[in-house]
Amino acid sequence: MEPIGQKLKYFFYNYWNTVTTIAVISFLIGFGMRTFGVIATGRVILACNSVLWTMKMLDYMSVHPRLGPYITMAGKMILNMSYIVVMLVVSLLAFGLARQSITYPNEEFHWLL
Repeated sequence: MEPIGQKLKYFFYNYWNTVTTIAVISFLIGFGMRTFGVIATGRVILACNSVLWTMKMLDYMSVHPRLGPYITMAGKMILNMSYIVVMLVVSLLAFGLARQSITYPNEEFHWLL
């Protein structure tokens, strides 16, 4: 009989088991917050949770004979596009920061826009 720690280590070694566990726990936390009055925070947690469940659903659909190749191609394209998206975000932030500081030079700093 293996100790429970070794079984958990083996279970969480698989990526999808970890994602599923995080999705279930975050759903329970978000649902509990929505139920007991912390509605805004619970809503944010449930919105982030939907991303995890969508990833899980795409994993299930990837074995479908017709949808599987398309999902695989889309995943590879997204990975290849990540470098371009990072360059786009950096340039937008750089020019946006300069534009904002030139347009409103005397504005006081605050985190809320």
